[in-house]
Amino acid sequence: MFEKLEDYREAHGDCLVPFRYKNDPSLGIWVSTQRSGRDKLDPTRRERLESIGFVWNPFDQQWEEMFEKLEDYREAHGDCLVPF
Repeated sequence: MFEKLEDYREAHGDCLVPFRYKNDPSLGIWVSTQRSGRDKLDPTRRERLESIGFVWNPFDQQWEEMFEKLEDYREAHGDCLVPF
């Protein structure tokens, strides 16, 4: 399965496989299982995943990306009053 994740990363530029990944449902389930079992995962496997840019919590990553965009907006406009 790790090789399938590497292939996904090559094609999409990240390891953010959706849980319901239509092209390979088993890959989406496997990725979700890795995330939920992170603390029980063998350290070598955890390191392998991290070496290819595996994101343990995609919600945290999305938050960080949006925060960076807010900082860019503030730098450009002098405030954080982003219009709707």
